[in-house]
Amino acid sequence: MRKKTFVVLLALCMLLMSVCPVGALAEGNESRIVTRGLAGCDSWLTYNPTDQAYYLYGQCDGEEGEYKTFVLTLYKQVGSSWQFIDSAITSGEERQLVIYEKVNATLTSGYYKIQMSITTPTNYGSGPNYFTI
Repeated sequence: MRKKTFVVLLALCMLLMSVCPVGALAEGNESRIVTRGLAGCDSWLTYNPTDQAYYLYGQCDGEEGEYKTFVLTLYKQVGSSWQFIDSAITSGEERQLVIYEKVNATLTSGYYKIQMSITTPTNYGSGPNYFTI
């Protein structure tokens, strides 16, 4: 009976530890806890009539001083699958990371997806945006 109770309590402790915020880090000389994280990301497929070209444009906000890597990947729907077209990447410790990069392909009419991903030492996030040309 004791062994079974101990195993249940141990499992419960492990479960509780797994839901604690991973991004909580002690910082500075004080004993405060700072949760580091991402404020938000967004992306667009823009057309520049001067260049007559499409651009991947995206921005991501986070905590200044925390190293971030921001990636935009462009896909075109072909049948029931997504075909890779182009990607852009930036990284740094600024509060806001911005990508504005010319697409290295000629885009024809169709349904496109930009997959955004952001990685920090304490967080990871990704999500798509869809566009029709």
